[in-house]
Amino acid sequence: MPITRRQFLRGASLVGAAGAIPMLRGLSVELNTRELPLWNDDGPALRLAHLTDLHSSTVISLDHIQSAIDLALSARPDLACFTGDYVNGVAPDPDGLVRVLRRLADHVPCFACLGNHDGGRWSANRGGPATPDAVIDLLRAAGIHVLHDTTEAVTLHDRRLLLTGVADLWSSDVDPAHAGFAPDPDPRIVLAHNPDTKDALRHQPWQLMLSGHTHGGQIRLPFFGGRLTAPVKDDRFIEGLLPWHDRHLHISRGIGALGGVRLNCPPEINLLTLT
Repeated sequence: MPITRRQFLRGASLVGAAGAIPMLRGLSVELNTRELPLWNDDGPALRLAHLTDLHSSTVISLDHIQSAIDLALSARPDLACFTGDYVNGVAPDPDGLVRVLRRLADHVPCFACLGNHDGGRWSANRGGPATPDAVIDLLRAAGIHVLHDTTEAVTLHDRRLLLTGVADLWSSDVDPAHAGFAPDPDPRIVLAHNPDTKDALRHQPWQLMLSGHTHGGQIRLPFFGGRLTAPVKDDRFIEGLLPWHDRHLHISRGIGALGGVRLNCPPEINLLTLT
């Protein structure tokens, strides 16, 4: 029978404990940069930091998450977007996580959507929180705008953007009618934890979707890459800035990892220069 990603990673964690697979501890978070044109003019660019999949837990330390936040600050973004899975069900130190996240929110506007590990249908079926209320409260305490089936307009350097955050695909029904997808002349960026959400939003107006969820596969093997462990139906979209019809998806490998294991797939944050 095929195994699940969780079963695969649990086995990999045991092997990692024996020293065969590098654990997340000691792996530096990478800063990867990409550029995408969103406007048909030569006006100022916007620098957007994309962070995702912190997975604060007993194996993903606040020091590790703070190193990612500090790296994002060093890139001098104009705004930051988080795309879910801040915890593995429950934060072991919620006050500490608030302090770490506030380091970024005190400097730039920060926006967030929710992931499957943050609470909801998927989490409840596995004995976790039935709602994401605790994570929403944590993010708001850190000064982060939570976009849960809502849209906010943002103006920076005379550039106007629409940011739309939708519910996690596994945690509740994605309902575009309540998310604010009204036609607008300015570009729209969608925050959606799972990149498979693109199909549910196929007929909505947007130019760029920011996602995480895949961890880049987390365990990359020769010939297969991350396809064996990436929890998506469409395994063409696991990592990177990728075209899809007349729009783009940006999928980050993320900061944390289930089980604290990564192989040939280092953690990352991303800086997108929008021109």
